[in-house]
Amino acid sequence: YVSALQGGNQQRIASAAVRLEALGVSKGFIRTLRKQGKVVDRVPFYAVTDGTLSELRVREGAYVRPGETLAVIQDYSTVWINAAVAEKDLSEVSMETPVQVILPNLPGQVIESRIDYIHPTVDPDSRTGRVRLALSNQAGRLRPGAYADVLFEIDLARRLAVEESALLIGEAGPYLVVALGEGRFQPRAVRTGRSSGGFTEILEGVDSEDLIVVSGQFLIDSESALRESFQKLQRIKLGLDELPLSQQQLAMLDHMIDAALYIHEALVDGYDISPDQLQPAREIRDLLWPGFGATRLGPIMQGAAEAIEKAQQARTESALQQALHQLVSELQPWVLNGRRDHYQQQGVQL
Repeated sequence: YVSALQGGNQQRIASAAVRLEALGVSKGFIRTLRKQGKVVDRVPFYAVTDGTLSELRVREGAYVRPGETLAVIQDYSTVWINAAVAEKDLSEVSMETPVQVILPNLPGQVIESRIDYIHPTVDPDSRTGRVRLALSNQAGRLRPGAYADVLFEIDLARRLAVEESALLIGEAGPYLVVALGEGRFQPRAVRTGRSSGGFTEILEGVDSEDLIVVSGQFLIDSESALRESFQKLQRIKLGLDELPLSQQQLAMLDHMIDAALYIHEALVDGYDISPDQLQPAREIRDLLWPGFGATRLGPIMQGAAEAIEKAQQARTESALQQALHQLVSELQPWVLNGRRDHYQQQGVQL
């Protein structure tokens, strides 16, 4: 290039400049070289973008081959967060869903974000889908590789919820203490839903008009009106074979067993199940919950109902097999330890 400059041939000068640019020499340095008109010992190479030098692959005195990567520069001005979302919740997340991010290294700060991409597949091992978020990182406080808690505001509808401090967990499961007035209190077994922002959704057990004790529950005098109510909670100590079920209630539970046999038969014979035919078995939980939700039968009915719902929603043979496996796992304690003789006489084996 310097030789072309000295010769004054504009065509050679332009051709040499193009070759220098092809080698990665910046246009700014070519202009400087043209002004100086002499050969230099060192030629600076500049990165084409701003960023942080994350990897240096060359050392002083090393031989550099054409096309070799000398350094890796990362632009951290915008970072991605890959959030794992449970398979059952993926349908409620969309590109417009508001997102909040909480980072351990930034205590007390909540970062508003947006969804950049929702991956179309689900991890077969964890049964979670990936949702990618894009966060501005101009200040450089977000560290790639760090963990973060992500909150998706998936539903802004009004829901019955209580402070997490009001929720007690006993052997029978979660329950709340309801103030009845005149110094009287009553524990209520409840079924919980989502938790967010220090509150837990209550799906069943109390109404919005009930007065809930949010602190000091353990200080309530056990010799007062609570005595009788808390005795009901002790039913959880009864074994499955000790529960006082009537023949009608036992027949209702048999519907859940029949649901498992029906799904198994459909898979073996290769026909599609009817979701409507499974609905009565799914509703058994709601019918028996008032009397047995606070016993060891409660979690079994809850898990079985959830498995039946998955079977109703299954669109593939694999999904139906997974629902059946969950249903059988949930019902086995009842079949083996609840009414063993009853099911042996019927030839039921799960």
